[in-house]
Amino acid sequence: MMLAPSPLAFGVDTDMPDPSANGTPGAPLLSVERFTLRRRGVAVLDDVTLDLPRGQSLALIGESGAGKSTLAFAAMGLLRPPEVELEGALHVGGTDIASAPEKHLRTLRGSRMGLIFQDATAALNPCFTVLQHLAEPLRRHRGLSRAACRERAQALLESVGIADPARRLDAYPHELSGGMQQRVMIAIALACEPELLIADEPTSALDVTI
Repeated sequence: MMLAPSPLAFGVDTDMPDPSANGTPGAPLLSVERFTLRRRGVAVLDDVTLDLPRGQSLALIGESGAGKSTLAFAAMGLLRPPEVELEGALHVGGTDIASAPEKHLRTLRGSRMGLIFQDATAALNPCFTVLQHLAEPLRRHRGLSRAACRERAQALLESVGIADPARRLDAYPHELSGGMQQRVMIAIALACEPELLIADEPTSALDVTI
């Protein structure tokens, strides 16, 4: 990839317990080896190799269109055949993302790996309140009650610097500024404390206070 100040950061919370029991002990949390992704025969990613050890962070920089977001989506299992052609290996926590059943990937997304999308306005469902966005992964992956979801969601909004979080829980995306929408996206990605956090230019819509 060509180098330019446009970062895509892969990282984990170093305070999280070592999750190596969920994969091969000592293996990287994210492993990409000679990975190529093609759309209609055109290589969008070409022979990418990288490892992200557990407890560390990694940043990728490149021009717009270099493939940073594409690699992020591929790591989340959002780009798979037959939509695209894949070569090489891409593993998250020992799971082969290319060949894993979609049902299994759904259990990983949000619980063991999270993605902060660059465009929060496009990523958030306009028909869902902030609470509904945050409660969905908490119920699905943590089995929290309605009351517990609201309590956790309020704490998450407070942690990302949203003022009056109790009131904002009942707001819809269009009632929030672009910066607040991005903070909500960050809160959603952090909701279940994933082992792997992929952030696609997460601060592009934020002010300097976060």
